Amino acid sequence: MINSSNCSQTEEISYRSRKLASPDGNKSVYFNTIFRRLGSDEYSLRFGCARIFQTPSINLVIESARQEKTIDIDINTKFAAFLDRELTSYALVNLIPISFSPDGRFLAVRANYDFGETEHATSLLIIDLSTERLLKNHSDSDLYCRRSEEIPGQDVSYQTLIGFTSPTEFIVNCHQPYGCRGNLRMCKWSELVNLTNQTSQGISIDSVDVKMYGKVISPEEIKHQIVPRR
Repeated sequence: MINSSNCSQTEEISYRSRKLASPDGNKSVYFNTIFRRLGSDEYSLRFGCARIFQTPSINLVIESARQEKTIDIDINTKFAAFLDRELTSYALVNLIPISFSPDGRFLAVRANYDFGETEHATSLLIIDLSTERLLKNHSDSDLYCRRSEEIPGQDVSYQTLIGFTSPTEFIVNCHQPYGCRGNLRMCKWSELVNLTNQTSQGISIDSVDVKMYGKVISPEEIKHQIVPRR
């Protein structure tokens, strides 16, 4: 049981995601992230210590035989739309590389969002490594997993990569668990996304061959510390 006297402690976790090598082995990628739980004097028998989550730093590291490049996602202008800056101030945002495209140009990233208690979500991000730009799935101009017009105000909370079908196409599963009123076809569906044409269409995953590309060459690393109160 958490003692109320520990509520004021601020905890930080330095997290390095797993390292994923490209299909040709010429480069590897991973994320360095700092998670923070801010100290609070608030405490209740029902909920314990009040949790204030933050993600103050996220870096993308691209390694090759010639260089190691670190991109600070918080300040790099090319990634200005990478993440909602306000979101990282009240949630844990964990980015994990999960697959390259067959030619290694695109990187698929799973973004896990933890807002505390039981609130969480998962989205799929696609980075064009040739330009270091994110192909952002963003609000009114979503490329894939658009919110259903029949369920106003509800975002698609879970997006899962099934795999790539070609260097510029992939299949994603979309799950919108709230407000479906028992209609499973409105809650879950799959889409084929074309990165060249910036289009998507519904598809049955049984009708196509898909594959994940890349090799995990190093597992995740986690370091935990208590930050002294000033």
